[in-house]
Amino acid sequence: MTKNNIYLVVSWGLVIIWMLIIFAFSAVNGEDSTSSSINMISKTVEITSNVLYKVRIIKKPLSRERINEIADALNKPVRKTMHMGEYFILTILLCNALFISKVKRINILGFLIALLYSITDEFHQLFTMRTGSIIDVLIDSIGIVLALGFIYIFKKSHVKVKVF
Repeated sequence: MTKNNIYLVVSWGLVIIWMLIIFAFSAVNGEDSTSSSINMISKTVEITSNVLYKVRIIKKPLSRERINEIADALNKPVRKTMHMGEYFILTILLCNALFISKVKRINILGFLIALLYSITDEFHQLFTMRTGSIIDVLIDSIGIVLALGFIYIFKKSHVKVKVF
């Protein structure tokens, strides 16, 4: 197997693995997903509060009640940001795989594949006791466009990066 073939297999393998990760997140029912997010945010807020207290930026750590209030308030924005992040990463991986595959119109094809995956992911959620949402597709699209912008800026910076 040539070096280029190895790059090709690895790059498409990473795309497939990332798609499976997104699929797995979407397979978790809504209640469990929300609970997991709130617990993770709550722990992050608690740790941050304790660090800020220890370095004397705040006078006392936040109470459990206040931590829970903050976690509840941050839950939706954090989850929507994660949506963008998932599709930002997917688009970067897709464009890399398309580039290694020597495909023309990488940006357009990368956008379309990622968008189609977002749509099918929302459809998949209809079968997992969650709701499919056109708003989530739009949020995913923001992540896709941000990734394409990142790639554009990166290319224009004339930085030569060798894959792997």
